[in-house]
Amino acid sequence: MRDRDAQDLIRMIEGNWHMDLGPARGLWRTELMMWDAELATKAVTHLARRQQYKIVLADLVSTLEMLNRNLKDEARRARDAKAIEEGRRGYAPPIWVLVWKWLRNCRPRDTRSFPQQDYWGDPQNMMSREEYDALQEEWEAAGSPKEAVQLLKSL
Repeated sequence: MRDRDAQDLIRMIEGNWHMDLGPARGLWRTELMMWDAELATKAVTHLARRQQYKIVLADLVSTLEMLNRNLKDEARRARDAKAIEEGRRGYAPPIWVLVWKWLRNCRPRDTRSFPQQDYWGDPQNMMSREEYDALQEEWEAAGSPKEAVQLLKSL
């Protein structure tokens, strides 16, 4: 933030709450200079809508910190949503998991275990590798649906 922006915000604060900061203007300006001008303006307008009595510097700083946290959280959520859309979440489910999901939701229900499930599955009720390969080819022919919307469209 530039010095001029900080002075404008201080005038806005003094005008809104009908107060004179007097010698404390320098302290307020120094504190405001550490923040982004747009964020500081949002903080002042946020306080103006919610606080009728005169504010203190601590009110402004805590509001700035809250808005900054929210801004960072929104950026993180947007980044994560983009990563999920692009399939870059740090991991990708194995193909057999997608085939299993497709089998359980979109085909006549087959509750047999897959060969990939090894000791987690029921050895008495396990699909053979050839049956699984045929099922995976059928899944690929259906467009390799990965999401619920794609799964429903493949029906």
